[in-house]
Amino acid sequence: MQPARTRVPDLRTTSCEQRNIWWAMEFTRALMRDVDLMDTFPSGTEFLMLPDDDDELVEHNLRMYRERRVGDDAVLVRVGLSADRLRVRALRPSPERFVDVA
Repeated sequence: MQPARTRVPDLRTTSCEQRNIWWAMEFTRALMRDVDLMDTFPSGTEFLMLPDDDDELVEHNLRMYRERRVGDDAVLVRVGLSADRLRVRALRPSPERFVDVA
């Protein structure tokens, strides 16, 4: 049986919260499959996704980032899908990574 293709939630019918959950699940799956990727982030870090094609969610998550409490570790992560691969790039000096999602 072929795995289902990963689809980004429809921006017109889903809330920012629903899309955040979807991206968080995809990112968590990528971290679980790629230990090297997981090791690039400190333990206990909060990840805020900045999807390539979702300006509303980017603005929502940037607002959350700016309003977080002092001392809370948070990393902004640029994400996107290219074919069946999740593109991940932390917004700090580090190379872009591709992780299979299918």
